[in-house]
Amino acid sequence: MKKTVSAAAVCVFLGACASSGKPKVATISGQELSKVFVAENLQVTSVGCGSVKKAPKTGCVITEIESTSTAPSNGGTETNRKNAMDAACAYALANAVRFLGQDVANTVALSRDGESTEVSGSQESSDRSTDVATRENDNQTTTAIKNTIRISASRYVKGWAPSRQEIVGPQEVSCTQRWSLRNQEVIEAMASQK
Repeated sequence: MKKTVSAAAVCVFLGACASSGKPKVATISGQELSKVFVAENLQVTSVGCGSVKKAPKTGCVITEIESTSTAPSNGGTETNRKNAMDAACAYALANAVRFLGQDVANTVALSRDGESTEVSGSQESSDRSTDVATRENDNQTTTAIKNTIRISASRYVKGWAPSRQEIVGPQEVSCTQRWSLRNQEVIEAMASQK
């Protein structure tokens, strides 16, 4: 009898210990951002533009621009990878366009909305025959300051093509768009042909 009770107690104890462990399912709070990523960057190659300390020479020619950007795939399927790669390549072009020039507009709007409610009532006291007035006030004022910054850049670009596409993290892809002077000259030569 003692052996049966002891075995049952051990089973209950082990079951309680087994059930108190961490869940095997990965929760959202347990997810971490990937530490393996490619930083977004822009690289410009030029010839005859001089150094930073000197003024550019008249023969300054930009020969190549490379713009790299990343995008999350939000999954591991081929469709997710393709959609993420399209987004990363679009971001890379957008970064290059912003580098070439952008409009920045800043507006600050201040609005103050006040709402005031006043409730008053009078009552008489019957013991002393004097008037006793009670007054209640409820005042609410809301002040909102809105600072809006709008940045926009648009440009027709040609001669750009993806030069490098790769997976850089568990659910992150990278795309590098490249423009070269040679590509643009080829495009212009093709456009002039009939």
